[in-house]
Amino acid sequence: MNLITSKNLVRFFFFTSLLMGSFNFMGQSLSFGYVQGYFGVTAQDAAWLLRGFQSGTIITSIAGIVFIKWVGNRNLFLGSAFLLLIATVFSFTSDAFNLLLVSRIAAGIANGFIIAVSTQMYLSTYEGKARMFGTLNTVAANISGMCLGILSNSLFTEDYGWQFNYYLAVPVLVFIIVFSFYFVPDAQRNEEVEEDWISLIPFSILIISVFFLVMFRQQYQGISNLKILISAILAVVAVAILVIRGFTHSKPLFDTRLLQYPGFILAIIISYLSGAAFVFNISLLTKLLGGILQMPMRDVFHFINFLFLVVFLLLVITIILIAKKFNPYWLMISGLLAVAYTAFKLSRLNPQFSFDNVIAPSLIGMAGAGIIATAVIMIAVKSVPQHQVGKVANFRSVAFTMGIALTATDLGRLLDFERVRNFNLMIRYTDPGNPLIQERLNGLVAFYQANGYDANEAYDAAINGITGMVKLQSFFLGVSEILLIGCIISIVLALLLFVLWVARNFKMKLKLAKLSIWLLVCACFDTTNIKAQKTFTLAECINYAFEHNPLLNAAAKDTSVAAIGVQRVTGLYLPRVNFVSAFQYYISKRNLLVEGGSALAPSTLPEGDPLAIKTGFTNSWFPALNVNQLIFDPAYRNSYNIALQNHQLQAQYLASFKIDLITGIYKAFNTCRLLEVQAHFLEENITRIDTLIGLARTKYEKGAGVKIEVNRVEVTGNRMKSELINVRNNYSEALLALQFQMNYLERDSMILESDFTIAQVVGKTDSLMQQLLQSNPSMRIESQLLQTQIILADESVKLEQARAKPIFGADAVLGFTPAANTLGKIFQGERWKPYSYIGVNLGIPIFNGLDVKRAVEQKKIQASQSRNYLDQFTNEFENERRTTYIKIKNAYERYRYADANLKLANSNIELLHEAFINGVADNQDLILGENDLYENQARYYNDLLELMLSGIEGLRVTGSFNTQAGW
Repeated sequence: MNLITSKNLVRFFFFTSLLMGSFNFMGQSLSFGYVQGYFGVTAQDAAWLLRGFQSGTIITSIAGIVFIKWVGNRNLFLGSAFLLLIATVFSFTSDAFNLLLVSRIAAGIANGFIIAVSTQMYLSTYEGKARMFGTLNTVAANISGMCLGILSNSLFTEDYGWQFNYYLAVPVLVFIIVFSFYFVPDAQRNEEVEEDWISLIPFSILIISVFFLVMFRQQYQGISNLKILISAILAVVAVAILVIRGFTHSKPLFDTRLLQYPGFILAIIISYLSGAAFVFNISLLTKLLGGILQMPMRDVFHFINFLFLVVFLLLVITIILIAKKFNPYWLMISGLLAVAYTAFKLSRLNPQFSFDNVIAPSLIGMAGAGIIATAVIMIAVKSVPQHQVGKVANFRSVAFTMGIALTATDLGRLLDFERVRNFNLMIRYTDPGNPLIQERLNGLVAFYQANGYDANEAYDAAINGITGMVKLQSFFLGVSEILLIGCIISIVLALLLFVLWVARNFKMKLKLAKLSIWLLVCACFDTTNIKAQKTFTLAECINYAFEHNPLLNAAAKDTSVAAIGVQRVTGLYLPRVNFVSAFQYYISKRNLLVEGGSALAPSTLPEGDPLAIKTGFTNSWFPALNVNQLIFDPAYRNSYNIALQNHQLQAQYLASFKIDLITGIYKAFNTCRLLEVQAHFLEENITRIDTLIGLARTKYEKGAGVKIEVNRVEVTGNRMKSELINVRNNYSEALLALQFQMNYLERDSMILESDFTIAQVVGKTDSLMQQLLQSNPSMRIESQLLQTQIILADESVKLEQARAKPIFGADAVLGFTPAANTLGKIFQGERWKPYSYIGVNLGIPIFNGLDVKRAVEQKKIQASQSRNYLDQFTNEFENERRTTYIKIKNAYERYRYADANLKLANSNIELLHEAFINGVADNQDLILGENDLYENQARYYNDLLELMLSGIEGLRVTGSFNTQAGW
């Protein structure tokens, strides 16, 4: 059989084979998630379909280089293609999971051999410097095939089942098998064959042990298990063997001597990270769009598919730019900076889908990913001597595919780890005993009770709401942290590439270049902990909470829905215009029955005999334009009032929720500021007591004192330092509670700013107590909300009563009645004679089965309930007002005594120091004075905190937060 020798046709055939192999790598293997439910297996078992196929492909894509010499190009290619076809058929016909798993592993092995032969044969069509361009084309084929695989999964798997991608591969495989007799030669052409076949053994062990290591780490959540230890040891031993053979063998499978070139090492790291980022970005974009932005999954898939097209387009553009002699270093730096920008922008987790927030960063990131995937091979090639260029492809291929495979299997564990870590950190501060959380809990309970829940259901829903919000916040905070780390890594890699470019172009000494790289690597580890700072005033905290709290946004949408409801009711008196059309085909025409002797009967018909006369037409059409106008509806005014009051009710619900949120933020913010003041006070005392400790030690060392004095003064100092630690921990708890109220998910640390002073807190007490005495329940949003509910109930009674009253309206019709026995004649002008009328209609209810009467009774009972609730709230308000007044009064009295005692203790310390200098007092007196100061400061700040929190509660009771809540 004659072989086709046209280079373009040969390239097309092997490019198609590469495309199919890469398509299978992602398209078939990613459907493992749907197999789980189909066979009823666990997620870990289903994941082995992905691991088995991809590990087999990775191993044989390298092993094929050696097998070509032993088996031959055509035999290896045809055998692998037939094996892949058989395994694919077994895959979509298997009725047992074990059979499917075996067939997928066999398919992965065959798929790798096809990729190996196709790559070698495709590159053999290029010679000299053009071979580099062929290498770029193989990279484009790999990435394009993977994009097509993910596209196919997102478009078809959910609708057509997990077998669809297997069906899709069969015709392509048949095409490749048939035409391989015309394109694949018996012997290899102009290709150097690697002779280091022994390295295939440690390489296979390395790939399999790495997959097992990832699996066991995910299963046992750590590295202490024996299985994890064995997998790690096997991986380390396999790497050591590969490194040794790479340095000692004349023609190694993996030439590890290339690792002496910094540019090559960086290119391989970027290859691995680009493969990982390929899966990571798609997965996180799906979670961000579907999770935070609540987009339908179909729209998410359409957007992701569009991004794949962008990646493919940038692959082509990058290849063209490289062919036009553009510098690959600057292309790579541009791609890395684009990815860094995208990671930083998406880490902000903006809840609005817009061009600036989502579309532009996604496009820029995918464009950068396409540039990186293509330019990295050029950097690797340019970093090694010309005679070792052929050794680069193995490293790049393994690094890129391992990045994809490991990320696809380990991404879920990574996100779960970050989510659980953040959840455990945040849930500690959501104890219902915490007064700040109690405020939030009470607000949610009131919110759910207002929506029809009973007390127990509302409490359970509030607890679930807080827990669910913490889970959601912890997950997306983990996503934000991972994205920000990706941003930092991308920037550092771009800096490293810049250093290598400078070293390459300006002949920088190699040692200096390596030193610069190590410094940048160290800077990378240091910058992972660097966080920006954002300053917040109290008003800015409240505004931030209003913008980012999801429950608040949901309540605001309820208000918008109610406003549209008012507009709908307003439009009831607008005319209704409708076009109606009815077409009728009569199988049997109507008959007009006449009787002999009647006016219509023929004279020949005997009297009394019936005669059926066919009338009408076979085809009839009745188009008409109807206009209806409501003139009077007794229920309109009540419907309008109900819609108006419902709008006001929703606005009051929103204001009530805002007030609870403002109260919590006030308490958390001012607690943080007070703890800052206390910490500063303790730091000054600790500085003074450290001096006292030094004096006591000096006296003891010189024989002028005793050991017990040193111990006692050190105990006093330790108590003061322990108190400072407690204050700082309490500050962290209060700050985290503030962030929880604000729904603050950013990594930037918060710096609180205000004109907070203790005198300001205390000075407002008297006026606040007077406000409490003069306050009344009508100032509270809860009272206004209940009054609105009463108005709603009264209007509902009137609405039901209006159903028994007459309704008056008008209507008008313009219509035609064309008809014909033949459809073609129905459009003749004579048949279109219009008819029209104008009329009025009056509807008078007479008897409706007592439904109106019973409905009115129901609504009256509900109105009575609302009045009972208002009376109950009035009683509760009086009790709350008195309780708050007593709390503030008692706290203020305790604070006055604590303030006096603290001032006396401070004065005593000053007098004792002066007496100590003059020799009148000794260490014992100073120790007693410091202990007295410690106890009084603790009591002082505790009483001050209670006074401040009681004062904030008093502001809520008097309705002082209504204005800030927009009411």
